[in-house]
Amino acid sequence: MIYRFLSVVLFSFCFWLSAPFEAMAEEVENVCIECHSGMDDPPRLKGIVEHWKKSIHGQNGVKCNNCHGGDPTDYILAMDPEAGFRGKPTHQATPAFCGRCHIGVYDNYKVSAHQKALSEGKNAPTCVSCHTNHDVVKVTGSMMSEEKCGNASCHPYAKVKYVKEAFTNIEKRLAQLEAKLPKLDKEEMKTSDIKEEIFASRQSLHALTHTLSQQKIGEKMKKTGETLTEIEQKLQDFDKEVQFRKMLGIFLIAGSFLWLLIFARMRRIARSKK
Repeated sequence: MIYRFLSVVLFSFCFWLSAPFEAMAEEVENVCIECHSGMDDPPRLKGIVEHWKKSIHGQNGVKCNNCHGGDPTDYILAMDPEAGFRGKPTHQATPAFCGRCHIGVYDNYKVSAHQKALSEGKNAPTCVSCHTNHDVVKVTGSMMSEEKCGNASCHPYAKVKYVKEAFTNIEKRLAQLEAKLPKLDKEEMKTSDIKEEIFASRQSLHALTHTLSQQKIGEKMKKTGETLTEIEQKLQDFDKEVQFRKMLGIFLIAGSFLWLLIFARMRRIARSKK
């Protein structure tokens, strides 16, 4: 009995002793977030954390070190170049900085008028001009507003308007198609291929808009439109199959019920003859 008591005491002591170390481990899980959360001067340094949490990066687990490098578990190495810390990119280096992950987008941006102007030393738009830096939001057509893109010294808004309308129209069709999928999933229809086609169509169109080429975007719009028409036909075929299954089920149930009635009637007739 005494040995059991001593074991419990020893285990409790070890647990109590390890608690502070576990808390420390949790605290240094990401020192970037911890440090910035405590910065009140200037306030924008603290605001970075809140912006990041609400961003599409934060929602998808992309953390500070994924962009800026460094060791997020060590206070000393967090901003050490030898630990891969890259810091804040210059305006000129921003496209390549973001392009390490967004490869397709960067490939299209590199052949755009924006990149050409940037390479000439002009204050041309980069990724953060539209998407901002830490509070990155999901891409929408509203990003291409006249307020942001109507600078007459660069180009008329009419060119941007064409890209925006093309983007918005396709995005609307994609959303309508996606809205039909949950119902088909409940009916246990195989929609995985369609989901992949919708995802690929959206991603390729998003990437191509960065070329700012009306010709290329127009060609892509036509091709994407044809793909979406094919998807719409597949969904119609799925709907027909779902309706057929339901009608078949009703027919089988009604047939079974009718058979039971006939069987019961025949038994009554047989009994009455005995």
